[in-house]
Amino acid sequence: MMDPGQLPALESLALLLRRGNKSAIADETLEALLFSLFQVTGHKDHLPVAPLSYEVDADTAFAGWCMRADPVYMVPGQNSLRVMACGEALQLSLAEATDISVSLNQHFESQGLRFEAPQAHRWYCFCEQHRQLTTTALRQVQGRAVQSLMPSGKDGVFWNGILAEAQMLLHQHEINQQRAQHGLPLVNSLWLWGEGEAPAVTPGHWAQVWANEPLAASLARRSSTPTAVRPQDADQWLAQAGDGKHLMVMEHLVPALPDLSQPMWSSFSEAIDLQWLQPLLRALQNNTLGSLTLYVEDGYVYELTPTRLRRFWQRPHALLSQLQQSDYA
Repeated sequence: MMDPGQLPALESLALLLRRGNKSAIADETLEALLFSLFQVTGHKDHLPVAPLSYEVDADTAFAGWCMRADPVYMVPGQNSLRVMACGEALQLSLAEATDISVSLNQHFESQGLRFEAPQAHRWYCFCEQHRQLTTTALRQVQGRAVQSLMPSGKDGVFWNGILAEAQMLLHQHEINQQRAQHGLPLVNSLWLWGEGEAPAVTPGHWAQVWANEPLAASLARRSSTPTAVRPQDADQWLAQAGDGKHLMVMEHLVPALPDLSQPMWSSFSEAIDLQWLQPLLRALQNNTLGSLTLYVEDGYVYELTPTRLRRFWQRPHALLSQLQQSDYA
């Protein structure tokens, strides 16, 4: 737990947590939450993230089945391997990703598999068979032992065999030898998840979506919703946003927090408070913003309106006690 004396005040966040209307929701992951916010139903246990994110990553329409095969760095734990680095933390270039995908295709072509790396840290696997499996989203396994989270189901044995072969191939790959010499994380495994075919998405949920995250951008595109990249701060967004309900996806906040030291966490969180929460609360106070809803990946949502913001008798508690009450300690 963080030292209370060194925790930044973050008065705007404390105010939102105290005066916002807190309610429970069923969706505890970013992927599940996005499907719910776009009212895509029928995929509770198997969220087909891969075909949607592929359309944005490859900038092409896609109809068919695929799965994510994202590069990861695993290290041995006491009883199991752990995913210790993935995504941008790998510092992987697109050229390196392309080189490795060529090797994967050469090795697995006879088994009917095709790999593609349209982005440096988001890779995909395509096949016609072996589709009956259950997987776990990558963000849910970061830093955790993966033994109980590996692909399962009717075709789970097949895909675990593919992973074992891929690990042997990657262990000997020239790219990893070069990365080891430069002190960079190795790409020593893949993480398979998000399998399925793209679902239908009905229009009309949002006036505009602001996101750099490919799943959100794809859901917006399929629902005929205008999209834009996430602005640098709330002032910039308020100057651009029109009327209606807007969705801002701040996925870059989630994986960073657990890995930051306390001083870095303090600096990072203070910047978020200054750049986003303070301007948004001012907009609520001035009635230029009708409501602010904060979805957090813990099964809760906080909604703040100008009326609730004026409830001065609900004084914000110390942020640490509020985080403890919200299971963030």
